[in-house]
Amino acid sequence: MGSDQSIKRAPTSYPTWTGKVLFPGTDNGKDVQWKCIVRHETIPTDVQKWQDDPNNIVKVTFTITSVGTF
Repeated sequence: MGSDQSIKRAPTSYPTWTGKVLFPGTDNGKDVQWKCIVRHETIPTDVQKWQDDPNNIVKVTFTITSVGTF
């Protein structure tokens, strides 16, 4: 996901938001940095607030499972 992409979330229990985010093209074991923002509902380029520093970091790990039967 590029630095200019965002994913809309709805709070399930304000101020907590939950959901799944995919990071296509990210290598296994790499860190992905991200921040929460508040932006205008109809003007996505109008970011009204950024989460304070430091960035959030998640280490991307893949688990591969393969099952075959016949």
